[in-house]
Amino acid sequence: MHFGASGAVDSYGDKSTLIILPAITFGLYVLLTVIGFFPRSFNYPVEVTEENRGRLQATALTMMGWLKVELVWLFVYISWAVIRVALGHGHGLGWAFLPVTLGAVGLTLVLGIVHMRRTAA
Repeated sequence: MHFGASGAVDSYGDKSTLIILPAITFGLYVLLTVIGFFPRSFNYPVEVTEENRGRLQATALTMMGWLKVELVWLFVYISWAVIRVALGHGHGLGWAFLPVTLGAVGLTLVLGIVHMRRTAA
């Protein structure tokens, strides 16, 4: 299935494509976990010094952890919605899906950047 911006189903696919969502979730989770092992390579919004390096890296890793949680819940919800629609028990993701998802991820990023800026000061 494919969902439009309103959350309504706008096309259907084969049942076998349902395995793609968990595979994407797993792949992205592993990628973010591996990236987390290299916090020195992150692009920080402030100057990194020896005094603030540890605090900035801790904040960045916490932010990455929250983003991974949000990512997993996002794909779990999409998978659940796909199954509900396929069984005839639902009509899509719902109108609030896109704004809530963008809001949650955006808030996580903004709070992480604000915390990094305060940590660096």
